[in-house]
Amino acid sequence: MIKVNKKLWSFNFGCVFAATFVWLASVSGSVPVPAGLSSEPNQYLEIYDELVTVGLAILTSFLCIGVMSKVFSIKTSDHFFWLLIPSAILLFLVVTTDVARYSSILFAAIPFLSIVCMDILFGKLRKYSKNKKNQLSEEKAVGELSVSN
Repeated sequence: MIKVNKKLWSFNFGCVFAATFVWLASVSGSVPVPAGLSSEPNQYLEIYDELVTVGLAILTSFLCIGVMSKVFSIKTSDHFFWLLIPSAILLFLVVTTDVARYSSILFAAIPFLSIVCMDILFGKLRKYSKNKKNQLSEEKAVGELSVSN
């Protein structure tokens, strides 16, 4: 485990997330279409790039979350504001400039951020239930002490 400033590294990983959206959008456009799909009607070929983008976004989101938690011991729920702000800025710029031109970035960002937000939510729920259990056990111990006196 590496000792790090968690706010700074949460922001750094947020920047990595935003760069990943752009990278995934460019990589998925260059992925060749399998021979089995090339004989199908054009409707499958039109959405193939988007499906590849979504699949790669899901895989890279799990990879990034794993690296954050295992190598840097940073949970997504620790400083989620600093984690999500670079992605929010990028998405704001994409939506306000030209959505049709940059729609492939949205196909990468939406599943990626959905998985990250679910991890944040589950992390907060785990922390809340752990605190609730500790609070209940403390109340139970205090109650036992007052009964024995």
